[in-house]
Amino acid sequence: MRALQQTSLNGPSDLRLVTDAPVPVPGPGEVLIRVVAAGINFVDISQARGTFAGGPQPPYIAGIEAAGEVTAVGEGVELELGTHLVGVSIRGGAFAEYLVLPAVAALPVPAGWDDEQALGLVVSWPTASAALRLGGLVAGQTVLIHAAAGGTGQAAVKMAKHYGATVIATASRRSTRWCADWAPSTS
Repeated sequence: MRALQQTSLNGPSDLRLVTDAPVPVPGPGEVLIRVVAAGINFVDISQARGTFAGGPQPPYIAGIEAAGEVTAVGEGVELELGTHLVGVSIRGGAFAEYLVLPAVAALPVPAGWDDEQALGLVVSWPTASAALRLGGLVAGQTVLIHAAAGGTGQAAVKMAKHYGATVIATASRRSTRWCADWAPSTS
């Protein structure tokens, strides 16, 4: 199986393409998906830099968020093969051709959605929603949203506008550098 392996805690520039990673096997209560789309989140960057508390130690298969097609199920899981799911695995593995997810934490990709569209359902949109609710946002208020160039920031901007708030958004040049950092080396 092809996968992106984090080889150090020096950041995402130390991702390496491996072609001989073992295909994971789902255990009880787990599901194996063929990854169609994977998201890049702040957690991925934090893990790659060694700043995520309790994060994996290199070498590890990177990525926490993926969507794809069910190809196998573990004991106790009643899902049909071919079902498309989206989910998060904090232990990583999403930047690979196959990923094991806890079945109870995986959501079906909504009808009519692509796997890529569903990625925001498990990290970015719930995080933005929680932040806006904790802040007590109501229609007519003005809200300042930092890091609006990222997935969670974009979700927060859209939600705040939907709820009738005036949005002031910020982003930094660093946001674009993070994206450039994720260009993996193939050596």
